[in-house]
Amino acid sequence: MEGYRSRKWALVVLPFFLFLTVPVCGCGRSAPEPAKATVPALGGMGVEDARGALLEEELAVGSLSEEYSETVPPGLVIRTLPPEGETVEPGTAVDLVVSRGPEPVSLPDLRGKPEGEAVALLKNLGLQPNMQQAYNESVPVGLVCASDPPPGTSLVKGSVVTLTVSLGSAYVTCPVCGGKGTVTVSETCPECGGSGVCYT
Repeated sequence: MEGYRSRKWALVVLPFFLFLTVPVCGCGRSAPEPAKATVPALGGMGVEDARGALLEEELAVGSLSEEYSETVPPGLVIRTLPPEGETVEPGTAVDLVVSRGPEPVSLPDLRGKPEGEAVALLKNLGLQPNMQQAYNESVPVGLVCASDPPPGTSLVKGSVVTLTVSLGSAYVTCPVCGGKGTVTVSETCPECGGSGVCYT
């Protein structure tokens, strides 16, 4: 009889014990991680392509701004804010910084400067000098007398600027009369016509 009671008690207690030891379905599980999005690499894309890539990642297009760039062609994305690879909430607005191309420079007035100095100034501005020479009656030998394009022109880096360097006056002392204009007291020099100078 005693053994029967013990077995009966065990049958009553055991299910209750198992109920306590077996976790209820769902208990102990962590809450699901909230959805995240990653800012894609948009550098070098056009604005519309970048917009499409953001939408695919469930992100929004934020503000558009422009800045000069020596390496990224005009109209293409330079970088994003937040930067590419950053994990953000879906729907986050991503700002695009778009290239305006190389920053233009204003051509300085190089007239009257020595050739070497003018060339150095152009190279420091990122411009390419192209040199030529010409006679000039008012600018001494070796100085810049003209530029093409003219001073004040807005240029992008890499543009070619042609500088004309003076050879001095095109007239020289007449070799026949030595600049006197006559070969004798009364005879006008046939070479210079009496001017004493000849055109080079």
